[in-house]
Amino acid sequence: MKRDHFTKEGSFEDLRRQHDEFLKEYGWVAHYVMDDAAYPNRTNYHTHGLPENYNHPDLEICLPIRQEHAHAIFNAAVGRIKEGFVLKTGQTYNNILAVGVLVTFKEVDNDGILRLRILLPDENGRYEAPFYKDQLDSVPPHMRKAT
Repeated sequence: MKRDHFTKEGSFEDLRRQHDEFLKEYGWVAHYVMDDAAYPNRTNYHTHGLPENYNHPDLEICLPIRQEHAHAIFNAAVGRIKEGFVLKTGQTYNNILAVGVLVTFKEVDNDGILRLRILLPDENGRYEAPFYKDQLDSVPPHMRKAT
């Protein structure tokens, strides 16, 4: 039987139960929080379960892309982690998503939660345009304290 993993169920208890089932079955689960002012691009896509099940920091994406695309990226990265590959901050890889697709990881601490942010460049391999540049920030500009 095919499952639709993007279907939302009615209550918080149902979502919690689904979350726990996914953790048990797959070893990780992804959450997609839109319009989260505390994250760059107001995008907070992140995983749970990697530290407990694979001794690896959880991952996050702060680029406003479709949830299905974010999940595919997480799935590719977690697949490598399950093989024993350790993703490192500051390192650029060309074989995580597909051969030749560059991706870099940055360690971020969000209120005591350590994650590796997946930094995705534009089609030219750059981080200069809005959204791409903004994902590099640990704290979005509107959340910074005035000095």
